[in-house]
Amino acid sequence: MTADIFRNLTFAVENELDWPQLSAGTGYIQGTWPIQDGPTDSIYLNLRKRNRCNHRDFQNLAVNGADVFDVQNYQKNIARNQTKDYPLLILFELVGNDVCNNYPDSVAHMTTPEEMRRHLIQSLKYLDTRVPFGSSIIFYGLSDGRVLFDQLHDRYHPIGTLHKNVKYIDVYDWLNCLHVTPCHGWLTSNATLRNLTTKRAEELSKTIRAVVDEYRLKLRNLEPAYMDSPLSQILIFQ
Repeated sequence: MTADIFRNLTFAVENELDWPQLSAGTGYIQGTWPIQDGPTDSIYLNLRKRNRCNHRDFQNLAVNGADVFDVQNYQKNIARNQTKDYPLLILFELVGNDVCNNYPDSVAHMTTPEEMRRHLIQSLKYLDTRVPFGSSIIFYGLSDGRVLFDQLHDRYHPIGTLHKNVKYIDVYDWLNCLHVTPCHGWLTSNATLRNLTTKRAEELSKTIRAVVDEYRLKLRNLEPAYMDSPLSQILIFQ
């Protein structure tokens, strides 16, 4: 362990280990953060480049760990005047929060397809009453979090780089033992559990796609669309 590992620790903690300023959806900062490596290229910046009327016209309502149940509350913070503002483009991405938890019996505490369907329909109906006519919403499928284990498990974790004695797989199992892991289903040496978690994520993605297809022409102000999660392709560590 070296001092360099903690070089930006204070900065990271002050920002709650969260970087909406650099996100794929609403990122806008270019080269001014100590943790940033490379340019920011977000959907917001591309929309702004296309039409300067989009300048600062965005919201990021994402919350770490939020699942489809939590969205029912967070979506109420959307700031849009239905009659006076321009249409919205909403990005609805759950990533893996509906299958990630720290319970030993992880699968039993995952969101079920029935729960996902019910809450997505509630969200669509609610948002349709809040957004201007002509708005769009893109639902992303859940990610395949096995990429995290596949790419990192045999690499040395920062706390083990000095003596070459602690790898990511050791940290994963240690966090699971303490019941404080952010995702028992994927951050584990148990291959069967990792596969079961991915199976549930795939089931939930199919449910999201089915809801989008069902409600594509049923809403007054909002047009839904579906895309598979791109994170499995993005998170390929060199």
